Amino acid sequence: MLQTHTINNFMLSLNMIFIKKIGLVLLLLGISILSIAQCEKVYTKVDKIAEFKSGKSWIHFIKQKLVPVFEHATTDELSYTSNLDIELIIDTSGKVVNVKFPGNLTQITKYLKVVENRIIQNTLWNPAIKDGKKVCYKSKQVLSIGK
Repeated sequence: MLQTHTINNFMLSLNMIFIKKIGLVLLLLGISILSIAQCEKVYTKVDKIAEFKSGKSWIHFIKQKLVPVFEHATTDELSYTSNLDIELIIDTSGKVVNVKFPGNLTQITKYLKVVENRIIQNTLWNPAIKDGKKVCYKSKQVLSIGK
């Protein structure tokens, strides 16, 4: 009986370690488990849209952190698009929890990952408000990247 109890405790400990490690990995990626759970419903129409609050302005962030990512892109890589559509999911705490780039952008995939990481790791927003409550919000942005 003691062995079974010890084995069960050991297995429970392993499960807790695994769960903590997964949580840590998600946290290191800039995604908290709470953020994922908070966005069961994502709104596009709200009373007050999410507002950028990291640094000077969203435009300044784009110029300083995102446009330089494409400086070394070739004309061929950029020939398919001059504007990059970006969809952000901003959670109720103001963190970006998801970034998507609609369209066929396979020529610039390597740049998109850098842009995604910079947005997730370096931005914070005032969350959107609907009916007096903070809500998850889908924001659509456009980044001009043509040469």
